[in-house]
Amino acid sequence: MNDDWKEITYMVYDAPGLKGDFLDRLNIIEKNLKQNNSKHCVYHKQILCKSVEHLDSEMQKVINLNGEGLMIKDPKSKYEGKRSGSLLKVKEF
Repeated sequence: MNDDWKEITYMVYDAPGLKGDFLDRLNIIEKNLKQNNSKHCVYHKQILCKSVEHLDSEMQKVINLNGEGLMIKDPKSKYEGKRSGSLLKVKEF
């Protein structure tokens, strides 16, 4: 039997079922997953964008890892189960 599936990690970056804004939900996720201490279900750390230069620097890191781009979310946004003006995909052209 192949055990490669044991290396899969579920990265949690939001919890739509929780009340509160995005930052509130992230705090709850981080606290609960630290208590859980699972190697298969982990909190995906978020970085607060400080400037255009910071965005460019983070974007370059993603590109260097063969990534496509970044998702930028308003930290005070409520969850919306549809396209949202509080979430922006940033890609390099």
